[in-house]
Amino acid sequence: MSIVQLKKITLYGCLSEKLQILDELQSLGCMHITPLYVADNPLDKGKVDGILKGRKALQYLNHCPNKLKQIHNCPSFDPVSIEKQVLHNKHQMEEFQDEKDIIKHKIEELSPWGNFVLPDPKELAGQKFWFYIIPHQERNKINLQTICAITVQKDNRFSYIVVAAENEPEFMPGTQVKLPNDSLDMLKLRLDKIECAIEDLQLERVSLTRWLDLFEKNLFRLQDQAMLANASYQTYDHHLVFAIQGWIPSSDVEKMKDYTKKKELALKIEEPNGDQQPPTLLNNKESLKGGEDLLSFYMTPSYSLWDPTTTIFFSFAIFFAMIFSDSGYAIILGTILASFWKRLGKTVTGQRFRNVLLTLTLFSFIWGVLIGSYFGMAPSQKSFLSYLKVIDMSDYAAMMKLAILVGVIHIAIANIAQAYSKRNSLTAIACIGWATALIGGAVAFLGFKNPMGKTIGFVLIATGIIAVIFFTSIEKPLWKRLLKGLMGLTRITGMFGDVLSYLRLFALGLASASLAAVFNDLAKQVYHEMSGFKILLALLILLIGHGINFVLSLMSGFIHGLRLNFIEFFNWGLPEEGTPFKAFSKKEMSKWNQ
Repeated sequence: MSIVQLKKITLYGCLSEKLQILDELQSLGCMHITPLYVADNPLDKGKVDGILKGRKALQYLNHCPNKLKQIHNCPSFDPVSIEKQVLHNKHQMEEFQDEKDIIKHKIEELSPWGNFVLPDPKELAGQKFWFYIIPHQERNKINLQTICAITVQKDNRFSYIVVAAENEPEFMPGTQVKLPNDSLDMLKLRLDKIECAIEDLQLERVSLTRWLDLFEKNLFRLQDQAMLANASYQTYDHHLVFAIQGWIPSSDVEKMKDYTKKKELALKIEEPNGDQQPPTLLNNKESLKGGEDLLSFYMTPSYSLWDPTTTIFFSFAIFFAMIFSDSGYAIILGTILASFWKRLGKTVTGQRFRNVLLTLTLFSFIWGVLIGSYFGMAPSQKSFLSYLKVIDMSDYAAMMKLAILVGVIHIAIANIAQAYSKRNSLTAIACIGWATALIGGAVAFLGFKNPMGKTIGFVLIATGIIAVIFFTSIEKPLWKRLLKGLMGLTRITGMFGDVLSYLRLFALGLASASLAAVFNDLAKQVYHEMSGFKILLALLILLIGHGINFVLSLMSGFIHGLRLNFIEFFNWGLPEEGTPFKAFSKKEMSKWNQ
């Protein structure tokens, strides 16, 4: 639940052993490489990047509509050769398809004018052909006494007219067009050749699908080779020596020392200084790794800040539950999750997402029980579930206060966490000041009828404002420091707006509960007031209505639950973005370890 401490390392070795050493570093898989040298064109920029080539080829084969029987064992199988063949086939197919579309368009343009070839300009004695598409109602505007024109084709709307003139005719109605230089027959012949070539490529693509399983198994090896080649361009080479630089976790320093000692390599280890910005490597429990995925979806925190994974994980679950606002819907979400449980467990990413969904389901169910909502219906007063209902959604004033209190706590946590990340500087006091002022405002607001609470609230607000004015900046002289403090105080309007943004929790939760109740009432009215198929119609209203409400609540929970974290929370807690730690490692090994 923290950002991993890193060390900067520089490794020196013999140039003749560079590829071997890089391959072994890739097997160690603990180093984030920072380029010491980048060639002008290390990879062929006209093609897909080496790391993505394999996935492009695999996707192309997987999308082939017809697949052959798979070859599962072939000692001579060469994934690099298959990758080149597949990508070459894909590239040619795209080129032919583009040319086919262009030629079809040219044929469509030329068809109304007939099959002809423009004569050599020398044969026309200085005259030129001008082509016009003219609506029938404007054809009478052509003065045939002053120009030489002929109608070559007509359809329901237009006349296709050719004018022979030395210069472009003036005041011609309609639209002038420029026709392709090739004749209609030549275009149709080229189209036939292209279609035959596309068929040949399709057959070649089908034949390549017999290697699909083997290619997929070797995909990680291809990516490892591409990463190794890319890393070789990021070293600094001088005469017989090369150097590679990067970052490693502090826990892996001894492993790196043992490796360099064994290989007789020079190793320099440094602490990161203030001018350097190391990449960010997060370390959380497996059950909370889903929070890292949610965080990385929007940004990566700076190395010098703090890890908000746990806060985001649970705050998102709380916000989602407050927006979802129904334990019945939570049961449906849990049923859907249970049906995909094994499938999601096949990959690491799926397992993380599964943990997120499980947490959302549990929090939503608990919140639904607390507000007493079961598919938009409240439990009877004599039932056991009625004793568990402790929050009244119909009490708008109380619900608005609760939503604002949640916002205050959330943004206060952001400021306190930022103060912790600045603990070595006096500017941390300003962050504490914002949290104090915010809490003071909440105390004054919630306890405005209590003189003591109101007094305590105003004291906290004043204390927080003083801290912000004096410690937003610590530069000298004092007047500059106070001026920047007063300028920093202008953020108070932004804080007020951010806190009010949390009212969406109440508004969206109320909308979800209200829609569910509306569909229930509508179905009840249909059942009591209609005859015939009233039961079927009432059930249809319930299914469609609650289905729509379930989807809307699900979307609102995800979008607005994450938005409050990414916008309002990050605005106060994570002012700087960092670079994610990308280990130079072998994907093939990590695949089998999983």
